Amino acid sequence: MTSSPLIELAGVSFAWKGRPPVLDGLDLTVREGDRVALVGGNGAGKTTLLSLVMGLIRPSSGTVTLLGRRMLSERDFRETRHRLGFVFQDADDQLFCPTVSDDIAFGPLNLGASPEQADRKVTEVLRTLGMDGFRERVTHDLSGGEKRLVAVGTAISLDPRMLILDEPTNFLDRNARERLTGILETLGLPYLVVSHDFEFLRRICTSFLELIDGKIRPLDSLPWTGQPQGSATGSAGALTMTGGPDNDRRSRQGAKCRRPRLGGISGFAWGGIEFPTSWRSVERAGAPRGLAIVGREGDPQGFRDRPRRQGFRAA
Repeated sequence: MTSSPLIELAGVSFAWKGRPPVLDGLDLTVREGDRVALVGGNGAGKTTLLSLVMGLIRPSSGTVTLLGRRMLSERDFRETRHRLGFVFQDADDQLFCPTVSDDIAFGPLNLGASPEQADRKVTEVLRTLGMDGFRERVTHDLSGGEKRLVAVGTAISLDPRMLILDEPTNFLDRNARERLTGILETLGLPYLVVSHDFEFLRRICTSFLELIDGKIRPLDSLPWTGQPQGSATGSAGALTMTGGPDNDRRSRQGAKCRRPRLGGISGFAWGGIEFPTSWRSVERAGAPRGLAIVGREGDPQGFRDRPRRQGFRAA
């Protein structure tokens, strides 16, 4: 027997003002028990799609149905979105309280839990995350990976029906990624995950979708390298170094991305430092002087338009 949909989008279209549609008559269904990976090139509209699901933006056409309820107004979303545990791409957009316990307790308290109930929930969530000693840590002082796990904690503190995760492995080293994998397996919730980290997706997901040309199509599996068939064409960008440590050209030649990517840079390593996907994340990570990024096909991500910072430039 087929379970009822948790998320159902039908004929959904959306365009940012003055731009062509990023979503064009898109259909998507996620059911109980599903563990879905959504991949696509940079700018394909993956985060836009998640924003539509959560009611942060509204489609120009089509319908959004969550937990069997058609979303017609902000009130519909307000009464429903806490059942979809959403983890933002940038943990700093999700964490705003002084301490870890405050951040995790914020959701339960706003849903009517007593301080005692919220405190018990904080203890439960931190135990699930393997972060028992972090209760009174100042959130602002945490590492990127620790913030990411706390952001997941704020989502599961609401006892959601499913999780929606946008680039959940950003800032995570291998150990933290293993911990996140274990957390998702322990929770046993259905989820929809957007990520460029194919290795991670293969481990945690049972079905794979690609967002391309404003629509979603199923994939039998994810390729081990490169990008799904039919994604944005062109070779991925080369990554070179100029003016690195000791001016050793040999140490700067042939630097390669560690993770597969979809039409852009999804992560790279230099000097023992691994950098995450977005330009903003790279800047926050503290790029070494002299790092040069070459995007694919004439710099499609507009790196040359970014302000120079500490010797950070597009080649």
